[in-house]
Amino acid sequence: MNQTHLYPLRFEPIYQYRLWGGRYPVRALSAKPVMRERLFLCKHFRLWRHQGSSPFLVGAAGPPRVLVCIAGNGSLDHKGGEYLFGKGDVRLLAAMVGECLCRSGDPVTLLEISLPKGTTP
Repeated sequence: MNQTHLYPLRFEPIYQYRLWGGRYPVRALSAKPVMRERLFLCKHFRLWRHQGSSPFLVGAAGPPRVLVCIAGNGSLDHKGGEYLFGKGDVRLLAAMVGECLCRSGDPVTLLEISLPKGTTP
């Protein structure tokens, strides 16, 4: 009996290109108050990275967002509520939430993932 249920992915550039419909270079969008970079942009989703320690906005009106903390810790402030996060935590920002203020005393790195504009889940 063959017990192989998972098939290996080939991470060669040509396969990545065919899978996602193209590659884009990392693009710095802003450096203040924190470094914000667009890491990935395709027809399926968007991915940004935020790095810094000053208060900054995450999320936006429109499609829901997912935030993944990959370094540091901090809090998200929304409508008077404070929601703590740390390395490894994942937070879903529903579409109705919009923007939140991210606060951190120490440097933090967040990934922000979104569906393309005009997409309804």
